[in-house]
Amino acid sequence: MKEISNQLYQSMVQDCEYCRKKQLDVIRELECCFQICTRYWAILRERVAGYEFDSTDDEIFFFKNIKPLFTSEIEYFGFVSFAELSKGKETDIRELQKFWYNESLRLEKFIKVNEDFYGYYKSGRTNYQSYIQKQYTIWFNTE
Repeated sequence: MKEISNQLYQSMVQDCEYCRKKQLDVIRELECCFQICTRYWAILRERVAGYEFDSTDDEIFFFKNIKPLFTSEIEYFGFVSFAELSKGKETDIRELQKFWYNESLRLEKFIKVNEDFYGYYKSGRTNYQSYIQKQYTIWFNTE
């Protein structure tokens, strides 16, 4: 699974780079990259749906390291698209600084809401059994 995932991830990154080289406007570029990442994530989800991991460690590795490679890109392009659309055509420097500062607070809020997961992830531990169980609960609800 690691090799397939790595190949899919590298292809996704290359496709996004190609999209960036098209010199589209910001919103179209973000949408292009978002769609690419969503497509590759769907491919990986299909491959994992019936896959039996060799060990619990392999399963934890997938959910802790591989899945976030894909879903974080989707989240990134989604958040940046939302921010770009939300700021509109604002040109006042102070208003833009205020806007981007408020956007940066979203990460802090996420960390606070997901404190247990964040602590587990940052610690590098791999023995968090409930982590796997929670992943199965939300696996097919993650876009």
